[in-house]
Amino acid sequence: MQHFIEPLYLPSYSRLDSIYPLLRECLRGTTPPLVVLPANPVEAQRLHHHFVGKPAPGSALIMTTSGTTGTPKGARLSAATLRASIDSTHTALGGPGRWLLAVPAHHIIGMQVLLRSLHTGYPPVTMPIDDGFQLAALPDAITELLEGHHTQPQPQSQPQTQSQSQPQRRHYASLVPNQLDTLYQDLHSSRPGTRRTAEKALHACAQLDAILSGGAPLPQHIDDYLTAAGLTIVRGYGSSEVAGGVLFDGRPGPATQIRVDPTTHRISISGDTLADGYVGMDTHPDWTVESSGDNCESDDQSNSRRWYHTHDLGHWTADGRLIIDGRLDEAINSGGIMVIPQPLEKLLLTHPQVKDCAIIGLPHPHFGHRVTAVIVPEDGATPPTLDEICGVLESTFDYYSLPKDLIILPHLPHRSNGKLNRQLLVSLAQQKHSSHPR
Repeated sequence: MQHFIEPLYLPSYSRLDSIYPLLRECLRGTTPPLVVLPANPVEAQRLHHHFVGKPAPGSALIMTTSGTTGTPKGARLSAATLRASIDSTHTALGGPGRWLLAVPAHHIIGMQVLLRSLHTGYPPVTMPIDDGFQLAALPDAITELLEGHHTQPQPQSQPQTQSQSQPQRRHYASLVPNQLDTLYQDLHSSRPGTRRTAEKALHACAQLDAILSGGAPLPQHIDDYLTAAGLTIVRGYGSSEVAGGVLFDGRPGPATQIRVDPTTHRISISGDTLADGYVGMDTHPDWTVESSGDNCESDDQSNSRRWYHTHDLGHWTADGRLIIDGRLDEAINSGGIMVIPQPLEKLLLTHPQVKDCAIIGLPHPHFGHRVTAVIVPEDGATPPTLDEICGVLESTFDYYSLPKDLIILPHLPHRSNGKLNRQLLVSLAQQKHSSHPR
């Protein structure tokens, strides 16, 4: 089998079943390494140029870690790693099941929804989210999910184990926090029609064995309300580097080891779900091989363990749950999508009316953070509009990365070393936004 990366173009969500046979073969480890490319042609072309044709021996799937960086990284996932993640997730949730896809499939959170269901033997159910998530479509999708278990399962990616010998009538969905927030807000709407739609969706969701929520923190009051209303919500945590979810309601899955540095509070992960590193990078500071005895770097594979050092911060609770506290870097988490500011800023500075700029995240009750552009106009120039700014960026970056608000300032705060003081800038931008809401 060749070891050079080939493209896997995702079709529209109504035609995703056309790639299911290939995904089953991918889980068996019988395909060349496949890089998942989104439907967005600009982003697909960028990733195609960066990854297709590069060697990735032993890999089954390449999942990009960010859609906004100038030099994207591709996590190398083997078939065994993907299956380990699937088994770990199903064990944590209570057993194998059929899944509903309601999140983008080109992210690991969505791709694993497809793979988990296919590995179980039942085809997944997909919602029509090409034009965004529609709460009104959720009840019919869940009905299809539940009724589908009356059909015969398709061949699995691996021979059935004893625990898989009988079809498991369990049903799952993966929803990001802003989707659950939409449900919560619509349940409290002043418009009767909106509330009725939300109540139907709530009733449908209550029939699921679990809803795996990941990508961003879920506000506690929303979790409490929906749980009291009958939903079983499991908070997940993971990334492309670990093939999806490794933490479930704060507890590591059965194939995962997690540690938190006592000084920096940085989270590190090891176990069977770990990727084999990044495409084209033999070494990377986020990956180490350490002796199981003294945590020293070692080439002795018989007495060593690989670790992935995340850019997340956390702490353990007294009852053994891991709480995620934030990010080491300056990425903006908007609706579960990680937006890296610097590449957008670099391109935005090419606008003739922009003297200085910054991309920041302002707190938002629905998305966690709202991507916001802060602009210092050229002296004497008319400040650009938000539409003009997005016009510069949209040829390179996807919609989720584009700023949704624009704030004009006379200057940006910088530290003594010349670096932008982002913390102070966020404070200034919040004050300006509050006094002049858009």
